[in-house]
Amino acid sequence: MILDSGSGQPGDTGPYLKPFPGPAPHQGTVYVVAGSSGWATFQVGRHPIMRTSLLRMGSLVLDVDGKRLDARFVRETGAIDDSFTIIKGGPPARMRITSLKLQEGFVVVTFKSAAGHRYVVEKATRMQNPDWSPASEEITATDATTVWSDIAGPGDDCFYRVIEHR
Repeated sequence: MILDSGSGQPGDTGPYLKPFPGPAPHQGTVYVVAGSSGWATFQVGRHPIMRTSLLRMGSLVLDVDGKRLDARFVRETGAIDDSFTIIKGGPPARMRITSLKLQEGFVVVTFKSAAGHRYVVEKATRMQNPDWSPASEEITATDATTVWSDIAGPGDDCFYRVIEHR
């Protein structure tokens, strides 16, 4: 079960949040495989649950400050190729669009969500007196980050928002 399929990056989909400050079972685990500090040899396939897979030399650096953990994959050049943050005991993330992209003819909307809550993506063709209409069916979130996509029509200039159904 995935609790948050986001990146864990504060500037992207937001940090991973663990609601309780102490040890608590079934509140999430982040697995990191960092076996390339001395030699980047080969890579066969990719596990479907892996968000990022890099075939590069580097090391995992962990910084812990109170209830915050920052993890960074630091290259031999000093460049940071990947990172994530975990915050324990923080408030739940507020619902918001974290990313809106046009990719290969699709509109891709990524937003913070709560598992089991229901959402609808709406679109409008203008911002002054917007004509909001449903762009999606009702979406039931399965984790803390939800991704919705739709075919972008040629010349479609639209504005998007996500509404939570109560």
